[in-house]
Amino acid sequence: MKSFFSKTKWRILAVVVSMAACGMLAINLWLNWELSSARELAEDQQWKAARGFLGRYLMFRPSDAKARILMSHCLISDNSLTIQNVATEALNCLAAIPNSSPQSATARIIEGRVYLLLLLQPARAEQKFQLALQSDSTRIDAHALLWKVYELTRRWHLCDEHFWQIYSHTQTAERANLLRDWYLSEFHPGSAIADLDRKLGILKSDEKPSAAVERRRYEMFIAAEPDSPLGYTCLAQWFHQNGLISKGQEAIKKAEQIAGGSENPFVIATQVAMSFELGEFNEAQEQFRHWPVNDKGFEYWKTKGLIDDQILRDNEQARDAYTHVLSTEFGKSEWMTHHRLAQVLMRMNLRDEAAVMRNHSKELELQMEPNVHQPLREALAQPESIETQERMARFYERIGRQRESSAWRELSQR
Repeated sequence: MKSFFSKTKWRILAVVVSMAACGMLAINLWLNWELSSARELAEDQQWKAARGFLGRYLMFRPSDAKARILMSHCLISDNSLTIQNVATEALNCLAAIPNSSPQSATARIIEGRVYLLLLLQPARAEQKFQLALQSDSTRIDAHALLWKVYELTRRWHLCDEHFWQIYSHTQTAERANLLRDWYLSEFHPGSAIADLDRKLGILKSDEKPSAAVERRRYEMFIAAEPDSPLGYTCLAQWFHQNGLISKGQEAIKKAEQIAGGSENPFVIATQVAMSFELGEFNEAQEQFRHWPVNDKGFEYWKTKGLIDDQILRDNEQARDAYTHVLSTEFGKSEWMTHHRLAQVLMRMNLRDEAAVMRNHSKELELQMEPNVHQPLREALAQPESIETQERMARFYERIGRQRESSAWRELSQR
């Protein structure tokens, strides 16, 4: 009898296990069908229907990163939804994909695009693009988007490494157009990002780039991202550049009061420049003391050089700082830094070196004149022309930018 009950128990258990396995198989088949249906609907641009299938699928498989990315695509592509609803739902969906996931870079890039293109929040977008590159440094789309963020926010000196990453992965046939965009980015930034400004709703369809449009951009960034010092700092620089330094001070003080603002290099560099112009030398030095110790790039050396040179009159330190600036790609064409270094060398009684530096500064300054750039812009209407490529190579050669010069010349020789 005992043996009979034991066998019966095992039979019942086997039946239960078999039923459970069949149930799991049925559920898996159903879920796979839901996902497959969602993909087909997405291909047919039936966004709402696709989201319905994906919603049911993700209830059972919430950790499927590819399904979450597809859901975000369906949300972003659906023009019937409001921007705010799209952004909120897409960001919530993608937030569940951890940075350790193989799909992390893609998720962070989509998040960054939502922050930038839908919400006009460049600081949050920048953080996401940086995270994407930490996951996968080869993501050219992340490099391209960071280049645009830096263009939009007056930080052209940070574009260099991202541009050359893009350039190295660009087919030869497209490189002339890319080099043209790079030239415009540095020397005619308003024109370079006009299309993006229109896409963001900053520049109207019948409007041309202007200083007023640039100011509007920063004010829109502040309205969309008031908890970031980035927009305020851009606006402060704009006021400073346009001779409205008192308004610039108001804007930069707001940036400083935001969490992390007083230690932000972009904020500090802007503060120091304005304090120096107002003769507030002690204030400028105090602000510079907050510079992060692990950040010693172009802006650091340029700001340090200004203080060592113009305030402390420490010639040795100033020469060292300016030399660091001129060693960077962006600094090679900085005529004002060359000019200031010439003055430092003169004070050190290094007259021959000072004369060379002063002459180079004058040559660079002349290369920034409109009569130099107008013909270049006209020639760049045909960037594939050998004549244009040679002309651009000579221009970059004159301003000490050998990398760009070599790139243009390589194209012309092909």
